[in-house]
Amino acid sequence: MTGNPVLSELGIAKKKRMRTGIRLLTLALAASVAITAMPVGDAKAQRRTLLEQWFADAAQRAQQRRTDRLRRTNPELFATERAKAAPVKKITGPSYYTYKTEDLTSFSLAGLLPEPVAPAPVRLKGPSLGEDDWGVPTPEGVDLSKTGAIEPVMPRLTEASLTGWSMTLEDGIADALKAHYSKQPDYLWLGSDLRPNGKASDLLTTFSRSGEFGLVPEDYEVSLPQVAASPEEAEGAAARFELALSAAALRYAADASSGRIDPNKISGYHDFPRYGRDYKGHMAALAESDDPAAMLESQHPANERFASLMAELAELRASVSDDDIEPVKPGTLIKPGQEHEELPKIVELIRRKASDELKAEHAAVLSAYDGAPVFGEELVGLVKAFQKENGLGADGVIGRNTIAKLQHESPKARISKIELSMERLRWLPHDLGSRHVLINQPAYRATYVSGGKAQLSMNVVVGKPSNQTSFFTDTIEMVEVNPYWNVPRSILVNEMLGNIRANPGYLSSRNYEVVSGGSTRDPYSVDWYSPEGYKSVYIRQRPGGGNALGELKILFPNRHAIYMHDTPAKKLFSHSMRAYSHGCVRLADPRAMAAAVLQTSKEQVASYIAGGQNQTIPVKNKLPVYVSYFTAWPDDDGDVGYYADVYGRDKALTKALEQTREMRQSAGSIAES
Repeated sequence: MTGNPVLSELGIAKKKRMRTGIRLLTLALAASVAITAMPVGDAKAQRRTLLEQWFADAAQRAQQRRTDRLRRTNPELFATERAKAAPVKKITGPSYYTYKTEDLTSFSLAGLLPEPVAPAPVRLKGPSLGEDDWGVPTPEGVDLSKTGAIEPVMPRLTEASLTGWSMTLEDGIADALKAHYSKQPDYLWLGSDLRPNGKASDLLTTFSRSGEFGLVPEDYEVSLPQVAASPEEAEGAAARFELALSAAALRYAADASSGRIDPNKISGYHDFPRYGRDYKGHMAALAESDDPAAMLESQHPANERFASLMAELAELRASVSDDDIEPVKPGTLIKPGQEHEELPKIVELIRRKASDELKAEHAAVLSAYDGAPVFGEELVGLVKAFQKENGLGADGVIGRNTIAKLQHESPKARISKIELSMERLRWLPHDLGSRHVLINQPAYRATYVSGGKAQLSMNVVVGKPSNQTSFFTDTIEMVEVNPYWNVPRSILVNEMLGNIRANPGYLSSRNYEVVSGGSTRDPYSVDWYSPEGYKSVYIRQRPGGGNALGELKILFPNRHAIYMHDTPAKKLFSHSMRAYSHGCVRLADPRAMAAAVLQTSKEQVASYIAGGQNQTIPVKNKLPVYVSYFTAWPDDDGDVGYYADVYGRDKALTKALEQTREMRQSAGSIAES
């Protein structure tokens, strides 16, 4: 007789459940026996670990049910917790500053010169007198300097020549001039006739060529002394020229060696050693040099990258024509209906860059435009058409991407990027080293250089505009394989805390562990609603396939917690814009970079990883890493690539340079008293 099929199926299912239960009970009993032999603390921790491994989802669901039940039965308890949690403040990144230029001061040497001394006997020179003969001061009316008999007596600054006027100068330059001339008041740039000498002429020529090095010649302008009506006026004019030329030379030397801008005053994302303008050192070098003009030019970075930028700058300037448009100001953003002074440039660029079809379609708008700054409906339509034609979102907003499409071919726009890159290159060591790693954020590239040439280059992902990667230099010290990821405090507070408060089991389910005092801790034991609670611990993600750092990280310890690392998110490397991280640098080929910095093979790196254990391998020959920001950068062949200003730092640097230029227009001015 055939049984009921439904009952048969139920019986089979029941037997399966019984067998599964017996197996689980057997495993639990075995684990219990093993745990019983452990110390109490270890046994408790092991029991939780085993339960999490076997019943992770069930345990979390059970915990969530208990939490929900408590919320229903004890609403006042959770109301208190919510009240405690309300004041949590998001952690924000560094900010951009209002740039502060060097302070100016009123400078005068009056009253600071040493007392004049009586003329000393003059050593006579020449074959007829013998090299070791000594004589008396030159008789009146005899100029032995013209016969080669004696060294001419050098003119010097006098109290009379300094009386009644002062100069406005940068504080540091004023201090350097005081330190030098109060001890050595002899003229450096004037001859015995109080006219500029050969050294002065060479300096003025160097100043006029400063634009070749990305500087501004107007920053070093010095007027020649005028013909004076009296000896007193001649002395005053000579003194003014002497001090003005020295001040300009000091400004040039500091600009060439350190840059015109203190990068640390631009933003908290710029982190360099203390910005130094060694005016006193430059003054001593100028005074001692037989060729001060050459001494000034030697202050520029002497590396191939700077030389390539100079060559590109010269070529671009030669290609500029009178009808070229000045670059649109960095950071320009124009929304429909707004007024903006840069709008006429935008319309003219569209007129030049758009296709013939687009210009024909919008011919009436282009012909009717009279240069007004109002971004009206007709112009919005024109901009949308240009955006669509160039593969941009046709939203009618004129921003960074639209402007880049309009002027990326403009020589003047490229000149601006070159000049900014030359300024930034002065912030780095002038000798980058024959072996180093350079990360260029706007290019989304990391390059390993050995023997002065690129040996390895790869795509990278850098920080989002809201989590910018900083601009700094450091030294690579180690490679860590199968790494832990120590969750930054900002990510914990800004992104994870809400999930943890809802369910502390959130951490275990994603392979995180809580660490306090060097030991792991039960996430349920932490008061996540109290700042004192979550500040007393840190969270790290265990090594494994889902680890945010992937297989390895390359460390150069710094206060920004920035390093290079692997990532599971491989698809992002194919994007043209790759600013997605929280600030660290994700590598497209981390094993290759690790092998390069360790000076080993990818196979050896793979063997470290295959071990499965967290391991740190020191970099024996430590090498510099430049986490940099260049919107124009040359390759080994001198070909310059141009990149979008992903973080708006060109705008910030341009503004700082403009403020410095305004300050310098006041420097060097003479005040009569």
